[in-house]
Amino acid sequence: MGAYILNVLALVAHGDDEVIGCGATLAKHVQQGDRVYLIVVADGVSSREKKDKTKRDQALAESCDILGIHLLHQFDFKDNQLDQYPLLELVKAVEQQTRKIPFDTVYTHSNKDLNIDHRVVHDIALTVFRPLPEEIVRKMYAFEIMSATHWYDPDAVFNPRRFVDVEKLWEKKMQALEAYAMELREFPHARSKQALKALAQFRGCQAGMEKAEAFEVLRILE
Repeated sequence: MGAYILNVLALVAHGDDEVIGCGATLAKHVQQGDRVYLIVVADGVSSREKKDKTKRDQALAESCDILGIHLLHQFDFKDNQLDQYPLLELVKAVEQQTRKIPFDTVYTHSNKDLNIDHRVVHDIALTVFRPLPEEIVRKMYAFEIMSATHWYDPDAVFNPRRFVDVEKLWEKKMQALEAYAMELREFPHARSKQALKALAQFRGCQAGMEKAEAFEVLRILE
């Protein structure tokens, strides 16, 4: 018998979080034959003076195409204002989409992030996939986002326990990130290619790898 094919979901706040946080890991799932889906909760632009939604949507589509993942749904909740919505409203909206597919594995934000949208999406994920008897999600992981995870409360430390070797898929992650070129900054800004590479090398060194994406373990059920 062949390997079991997983249905994998990345539940993120904004388009580009999927690449920065776990892009190479998602591409690795695709490479292994898994089906990978993406849900984006916030519109990503409404908090800005220049609101180029079309360009942001095009970047999201290009990123998904490069990584080989499927955009299950993109909501238009207001950027950097997810805390203004009742959590129940957000949960019900996301649940309408997640009921379409029996997911085995979920990736989402850490609650250690400065960005309020990231923290709210973390809570959405925990609520939508709470471990009820009929819930089949067996594994949940939280990723880190440069320029968010490491700028929050110094006592709220991102504490990874899973490290994924992404050396062979790093260029694909960078290609997907290039779709969001408008979001990148020059080094030494945290949201730069050099900073992301430095983080991947650091996480790799923690696990004896060239480069790694690291995750907090939210759930493993066996």
